[in-house]
Amino acid sequence: MSLKVCKFGGTSLADGHNIRQVSEIIRSDSARRYIVVSAPGKRFSDDIKITDLLYQCYRESLETGRLAAVTALSAGGGQRRRLLELGFVPGGRVQAVQESPWGDPVAYAVCGAVIALRRADARQIAVRPLT
Repeated sequence: MSLKVCKFGGTSLADGHNIRQVSEIIRSDSARRYIVVSAPGKRFSDDIKITDLLYQCYRESLETGRLAAVTALSAGGGQRRRLLELGFVPGGRVQAVQESPWGDPVAYAVCGAVIALRRADARQIAVRPLT
């Protein structure tokens, strides 16, 4: 059996009508087993793209000086254990206190200590801003 990977994004996912068309395309061929959705588009010029909202949430949640509560960790295995041992536990508080001149790593105050994390590691920590 052949296998097809299909990618849809932009205006092809901008509204319900277009999403239904994409659904019909996917269902018309059983070899289309993996679907990648990227950057859904905008219907109107004032609409905000989902990817822009995600970037905005990331910037706001870990902005230098902001206090946040840890809500979840997406890391698994040893990486998860390491983050938990450092104090990044759900319900715990964390504050981004200093960014390196190049933007990576960032220093975070957690459990009375200052921990430097690469942004790639920090992205695995979901937070809710408190201030």
